[in-house]
Amino acid sequence: MIFITSKYVGICKKKEDKCKVKDLAPHVFKELPPVKPDKIVDANKHHIDIIINEAIGFIRKAASRYNPPYAIAFSGGIDSTITLYLVAKALGADKLIAVYSDTGLEFPETKLFVKRTAKKLGVHLEVVGSNKKFLELINERRILPSRDNRWCTGLLKIRPLYEFYRKNNIRLVFEGIRMYESSSRGRLPRITMSRYMPGTRRALPIISWTRLEAQLVALNFGLDMNPLYDRGFTRIGCIICPAMDMHELHISHTLYKKVFKEIADNLDTDIGYILSGDWRKRPINMSNPPKGFYE
Repeated sequence: MIFITSKYVGICKKKEDKCKVKDLAPHVFKELPPVKPDKIVDANKHHIDIIINEAIGFIRKAASRYNPPYAIAFSGGIDSTITLYLVAKALGADKLIAVYSDTGLEFPETKLFVKRTAKKLGVHLEVVGSNKKFLELINERRILPSRDNRWCTGLLKIRPLYEFYRKNNIRLVFEGIRMYESSSRGRLPRITMSRYMPGTRRALPIISWTRLEAQLVALNFGLDMNPLYDRGFTRIGCIICPAMDMHELHISHTLYKKVFKEIADNLDTDIGYILSGDWRKRPINMSNPPKGFYE
C-alpha cells in the first residue's frame, strides 16, 4: 500500500495493525489537471498521421501480392480492433473477412462487441470454433494450461482459424500483434509464415506500435473499445486464462463465478486453488489436485 506523510511518500507492507515501510522518497508529486482526450489527440496529431499512413501503405503493399478475400484474426481487443479498422480503410470492407475464434470460454461482452464492430464497419464476420469444449479437454488431460504450456491456444483458437483459412483458400491474414507485448512477439518479422498454419502468410501492420500509440489512434478514429477494459482488464482473452494478471483473474471471477465453479468441480479442486493463480506458472497435473490446500 502507499504510505504518505507531509514530506515523504513510499511503499509499505501492512501486517496486522503495523505498516513496514520499504522505501521513501521526498513527497514532491502533485496532481496534474485533467486533460480531455481530444486535446491529447491534437497535441500528437502529426505523429498519429505518420504511423497511420505508414500502416495503410504497408497493408496495401502486402495485399498487392495476393488475391482477395483477405482475413483478419479479430479477437475483440484494442490492437485487433485498430487493425480491422486500418485494413478495412486501406483495402475496402468488401475484400475483408473478420475471423473470430470462439474457444467456448469467451466473455459474452467480447462476443457481442465483435459482432457489433464488424457490422458497424461493414465487414463480413465468421465465427469459428473447435468441436471440443474446454471442460472436455481439462477432463481428458487432467491439467490446466499454463504460461509455458498453453495447449488451449493451439487446440481451441489456432486450429479452428487455420482450418477456416485453408478451407477458404485465404493466403494473407492481418493480425494486430505488437512487439512490446512479449519477447517472442518482439522477434517476429512484419510479414511472416506461421509454422502452425502452412501456406498462410501473416502481416502485422502495427507490430512496432507502443500501447500509447494504439490508444492515441483509437481516440483519433473515435473507435469503440471492448467494454471489458472499463471493468479493469488490460488484455482481452478467455474468462480464465494463464496470461491473466492476478487482478484480472479476480475480476473475471466476480463476473463469472459459475464458470469458475464448473472448472474447479471438473478438476475436483476448490475455487481457492483456481484463484491462487499458481496454475498459471507451471502445468499442474490434476490427477492429484491440491484440493483444500488453499482453504
